[in-house]
Amino acid sequence: MSTMMGKTRRVLIFAAAGVVMAVFATRVARADVASDRPGAVLIFPKIVVDTSGLFGPRTDTEIQLTNTSNSLIAVRCFMVDATSHCSNNSRQACTAQNEASPDAPACSATGGVCLADTCSANDFRMTLTKRQPIAWKASEGLNPFPCDGLNTFCHDNQSNKGLDGSLSSIPNVQEDPFFGELKCVEVDPTTFEPISGLNPVNNFAGDLKAEVTIVSQGPGGILDARKYNAIAFESTLNGQDADPETLTVGGPDAEYNGGPNLLLVDHFFDDAPVTTHRGAVTGDVTTDLTVVPVTENLASSDINTLNPITLQFLVFNEFEQRFSTSTSFSCWRELQLSDLDTRVGPFGNPQSIFNFAVEGTLTGQTRIRSVAGTDTANTVVGLTEEFWSAASGPGGRFTAANNIHFAGTRDQADQITLHPDAVP
Repeated sequence: MSTMMGKTRRVLIFAAAGVVMAVFATRVARADVASDRPGAVLIFPKIVVDTSGLFGPRTDTEIQLTNTSNSLIAVRCFMVDATSHCSNNSRQACTAQNEASPDAPACSATGGVCLADTCSANDFRMTLTKRQPIAWKASEGLNPFPCDGLNTFCHDNQSNKGLDGSLSSIPNVQEDPFFGELKCVEVDPTTFEPISGLNPVNNFAGDLKAEVTIVSQGPGGILDARKYNAIAFESTLNGQDADPETLTVGGPDAEYNGGPNLLLVDHFFDDAPVTTHRGAVTGDVTTDLTVVPVTENLASSDINTLNPITLQFLVFNEFEQRFSTSTSFSCWRELQLSDLDTRVGPFGNPQSIFNFAVEGTLTGQTRIRSVAGTDTANTVVGLTEEFWSAASGPGGRFTAANNIHFAGTRDQADQITLHPDAVP
């Protein structure tokens, strides 16, 4: 997206936010998660790999993870595969949006339907030297590491070999195409059990910082990239309890700061006729929302059947008019905003409360609140992605990813259950 287009977008969004925030005059507490500082638990809401271009331009995800401390640390990560498959071919990946498009879909063309089947996690671990950044493509992984401790070493003879002698390794994603998320936890480099941060500068809140870039390539090598920051949960001063494989996020006995009570999203309404500085009316600006749960049993072979979550949406336009809808999910969910309250696909979009044709204003704000469970807070995190029509872009579009604003906390706790196989 050009700089001028970016400025246009910000002016419009800020103007809308200024009007809408009057509606949200109620006092809310500060959210305890952030995308602009390090933490001890990181959530990457969207990892996508489609190197063959089955669902659009050929796409891969580049991940950069950094140890921000002056200490040797270790990390355990869990790549959650949420890819849907055809009912008549368990090896054929699909998406609900693709099945609803007029183009040749993957499943219905052969008599099947697209099913969101099991979500499963693939765990791996690594050791990072002080201040070390690493980067890898999700489609390729990283093996060997740049300072593997066998053939190569970092400054002062440091290496990515664990104190137990284990080698660091990052596998490629479980399948291609792939849709899902990544969760990473800071752990002790000797025991590989979760620990608080080691950096006194940020009050030992955590040492991990990460960025994600989703890169698409169209015909002729035309590239498009959208970038977001991983969402960081800081460790608390309570320390770890006697169950190192279960992380308590929020609540009265929190090991990590709690998830957000509300997600606040400033956005264009779908199909808003936005004019750029060159006088070109796009007529086709749409926004996708991706959400993932904080509570997750990463040791389960079928995460998708656990802990279903209901999301409630309050949508405000620039006239302070209010609309509402709801949806539910379990493991991972990505949808265009206009598909949240209509059938998936382009057919019902003009009747959606997220569409410009209904709202009558270019921009608005959406408050997203998850319904708490009996035993868990059921908080969620996520990101949005804008898709701008552009004949010169890969797949006829250019894109931008945006971190979501968070507000408030909850009295209840979330729990992340790790996979014990990652411990030596």
